Amino acid sequence: MTAFLLQVAAEAWSILREASLFLLVGFTIAGVLAVLVPPRLFARLLGRGKIRSVLWASAVGAPIPLCSCGVLPTALGLARQGATKGATVSFLISTPETGIDSIALTYALMDPIITVFRPIAGVLTAVVAGIVTNVWGTRSASTATDSSSGGVPEAGEPEVPEPNDPRRRFRRIFVYAFRELLGETAHWLALGVALSALVAVLLPASLIERYLSSNDLATMLLMFALGIPIYTCASASTPLAAALVLKGISPGAALVFLLSGPATNVGALVVLFKVMGRRVMAIYLSTILVMSVLAGYALDWVYRRWHVNPAATFGKAMEFVPDSVNVTAALVMIALLAWSVCRRPRNGPASVTGSRR
Repeated sequence: MTAFLLQVAAEAWSILREASLFLLVGFTIAGVLAVLVPPRLFARLLGRGKIRSVLWASAVGAPIPLCSCGVLPTALGLARQGATKGATVSFLISTPETGIDSIALTYALMDPIITVFRPIAGVLTAVVAGIVTNVWGTRSASTATDSSSGGVPEAGEPEVPEPNDPRRRFRRIFVYAFRELLGETAHWLALGVALSALVAVLLPASLIERYLSSNDLATMLLMFALGIPIYTCASASTPLAAALVLKGISPGAALVFLLSGPATNVGALVVLFKVMGRRVMAIYLSTILVMSVLAGYALDWVYRRWHVNPAATFGKAMEFVPDSVNVTAALVMIALLAWSVCRRPRNGPASVTGSRR
């Protein structure tokens, strides 16, 4: 038992050494965006035009690293401010799938191909789902701005102006990044690292090669089905997906999990059904399924076309960073994760969204 635990700990440490520097950079950039970009600007961009509002929602949501528990009240708050249904759906998809922290982590644990492919696929999925929702999902007279959305935090509250003192802004960036945002995602990030370490130790490569190594539709549908009941944010799903690819699963099947998992947890689907209706929820879920599978096939084609072996390219980003920097970043990340996991969040999952107002 002791030997097994030591193996798992060694794998977890290896993952953190590869990922921590990029995670720290990603969280810092997220803090800069949260503090310096006015929240009301988002609402003004998302309320006009069936296509334009969707394009803005996808672009605005992509860099913001909120999990689905945190993005839901933000998106529905935008709907109450006048965002179109399609823009709301687009924001709900692009935000949890493609945060800056997850993109940085993808580069650290995977390779440049999937690092570029992942956010593009996420944004395209959000755009398609949003446009389809605006065209076919608004038949009902009720909208997300009516009383059915009661209890959702409104994004139209007066903004508290940021102080002009650069030191206070600097402090606010790091408070948001490493207290509020990391506090929301720390449990799931730690779980993702732990599950990835367990997969690396327990799952025989022969099992993957025998049953899941092909890039057929069945494997991708299985990855999609696994993503729905498992609550996971974009960052937490990345180490697990990387571990599965290194065990033999195709990059395309892993991409299906990376795209579907963060955006399709059961809780978010239930709230979406109650607030925006059965038609919108069906469009939301079916679009993610179709687009993620198409993206998976396209990604596998790229790897085959370029004769790239993921086992040889994954996790190579850190070779250019001194080992002392990797170790220091890993120790800092472990300390931050331990602090975030041990303390109890004051406001629950929505605390991050509240901080943006």
